[in-house]
Amino acid sequence: MRKGYSLIEMIVTIALLVMLMPIFDRFFKVIAFELPRDSWLVNESIVLLNAVKNIRSDVAEALALSQEAGDSNEPSSLVIKLANGVVSYNFKNGRLIRRQKDADRETIPDDTTWSLPHGIIEMQVSSAKHKAGAVELVTGLEYWDNGKPRRKMANSYVFFAGVAGRPTQ
Repeated sequence: MRKGYSLIEMIVTIALLVMLMPIFDRFFKVIAFELPRDSWLVNESIVLLNAVKNIRSDVAEALALSQEAGDSNEPSSLVIKLANGVVSYNFKNGRLIRRQKDADRETIPDDTTWSLPHGIIEMQVSSAKHKAGAVELVTGLEYWDNGKPRRKMANSYVFFAGVAGRPTQ
């Protein structure tokens, strides 16, 4: 009756483990790093899509669109003139803020904020003469992977102003 392992058995076991480690290395990387990262990317993408939905509904009711917010003309700001006031969107430092002012220019204290620490939102307003115009949104999520910037879930949208309530053809 043996009480231990021989040297040959130990060497063979270690050699097999060395051969199997590269196969399982990728599996452990996926479990330890990629699944949690992809989970928060999906959650942040849902928040981003919710913000895009709000922008779309405001643009659909718009009388006019502008990209000026105060003195800045940034691709991260959007001003929407509605029948009952003005709505502005500003994306800065990973936060998209929606501010609303009524027709008397009184700020309504119910700001909506979406936290998007890895989000990218670029807003470009184009307007035709005598028409309300359209806004193009370019969105996505950017993160660093092995020292390289990666962009996932990139989308581009075009919303036309003043189409709410119009019959579709």
